[in-house]
Amino acid sequence: MLNAHNVLQSAWQTAFGTPKTLATVKLQNVSSFRLRPEFQTRALDQLRGTLAPTHQTTLDNYSGSATFEVSDETFEDVNYWLDALFGAATATGSLPYVRAYNAPTTAAVTPHFMTLLWGQANGVFQLQDASVASLTLSGADNTGVQVGGSIVAGKVIPGTLASLSDRTGVTRMSGCMASVAIAAWDSSSFTTLANSAFSWELSINSNREYRGYLGNCTPTAYSDQKWNGQLRLSFELNDTTD
Repeated sequence: MLNAHNVLQSAWQTAFGTPKTLATVKLQNVSSFRLRPEFQTRALDQLRGTLAPTHQTTLDNYSGSATFEVSDETFEDVNYWLDALFGAATATGSLPYVRAYNAPTTAAVTPHFMTLLWGQANGVFQLQDASVASLTLSGADNTGVQVGGSIVAGKVIPGTLASLSDRTGVTRMSGCMASVAIAAWDSSSFTTLANSAFSWELSINSNREYRGYLGNCTPTAYSDQKWNGQLRLSFELNDTTD
């Protein structure tokens, strides 16, 4: 099996615990995807008249996780990762559209959960209840916009890819078109730094965890701890940035 033949597809779920069997979109910009089924198993300790370490194992719990990278993201596809981290945002305006994503301060967010299908013919895996736990976006004046992150999810089971064509009419994000604006800590009035910045990298971590309860062997709930983030900037030292 060649990695180049693999495809990542997605479908929005209505809520946690409502996986979809058929994908609705092909996430064609992904350059790297690593799926990790996570099994909690034990080797049973039994007296069977032998020095063999065990004769039987058991599966107590299982879930899934993944990591992904996108080397050149588009305005259409970046929303899948942002919605799966922050929750679905409603677009306002028109050309350009604006979607506001805010980290939580008093109330927890409700991620927009996805069912992901990954693989190729004769080898497809379905990742249920997937959401983005951490996300990094970066760009520079001579690159596109790179996106990467970690995904937490529920069970991993065999799946089937939908018959989806490559999408056209998507718009590539360009790092050189980004801008950096700053404001005082207690202010919401931002000033754009002109002719100063070379590159940027924004990392966000929701510290999201999945958990299960008695009666289920896979995750049935989720929670976020305190979010944290980091913004790294590369500047020219001048009168504006000094």
